[in-house]
Amino acid sequence: MLIAGDRVTETSGGTYAHIYPVTGQPNAHIPLAGADEIDRAVASSWDAHREWMALTVDRRRDLLIDLADAVHENLDELARLNVQDYAVPISFAGNAILLERFLRHCAGYADKPHGTSTPVAGSFDVNLIEREPYGVVGVLTPWNGSLVVTGSCVAPALAAGNAVVLKPSEVAPLAALRFGELCLEVGLPVGLVNVVPAGAGGRRRSGAASGSPQDPLHRGRCDRAQGARLGGRQSDACGDRAGRQIGQHRLRRRRPRRGRDVGRASGTVDAVGAELRVREPGAGA
Repeated sequence: MLIAGDRVTETSGGTYAHIYPVTGQPNAHIPLAGADEIDRAVASSWDAHREWMALTVDRRRDLLIDLADAVHENLDELARLNVQDYAVPISFAGNAILLERFLRHCAGYADKPHGTSTPVAGSFDVNLIEREPYGVVGVLTPWNGSLVVTGSCVAPALAAGNAVVLKPSEVAPLAALRFGELCLEVGLPVGLVNVVPAGAGGRRRSGAASGSPQDPLHRGRCDRAQGARLGGRQSDACGDRAGRQIGQHRLRRRRPRRGRDVGRASGTVDAVGAELRVREPGAGA
């Protein structure tokens, strides 16, 4: 587990003996996030979001490109971790390159978050529409293909200015945890991407993840049929029920009146974090 730049080994959610399907034997013991860890992850992500937004758009773009470069340099390791995660043949585990491609694609959006202007009928006034990041989004990934979903959801979220709490399935967390380490190695703000594997056994609902006024978390889910969107109903389509720790809430902030998903690649999965909240100063004035 990776929270605020720290490798967390003692957690309130216990541990999970990760089974390598080829042998049927444990190959790792994974600390699982409970409500306390999720609260901490969300709080640190808000701090990282503010630090991320304080950087120039050029700097954010360059850091995302650096992250894509780091993923490229570690493709073999990520592929091997994919094999360890769920025993996918190595010929298929190479889809980690899609993570790199999503990052490169979305990095180009970081310095282009243009708003729009609309005329007011019968007036010389003009409405200016600004697009803003949500702040912190939750991304839940399935056990089969976590890196692909990480790329299609986390990359646009970061490009749009959000921080991310990433919850990989506890049965396939290894590659996602390594991705979180790469985020730190290239210099992304500490806590910008927190990785919190969690199981279905937790009972206590976390305040931050449930959308408390102090730390509202905008949730995304991964669904093969509908793609990943923000604010949808809770689903077990991600391969486990652990999303209830992160996603058991509805959005508390004002929902967007107009939004756009950016960063789609080949029409696969809608980008979770890049759906932007819209503010219309002076609208209707």
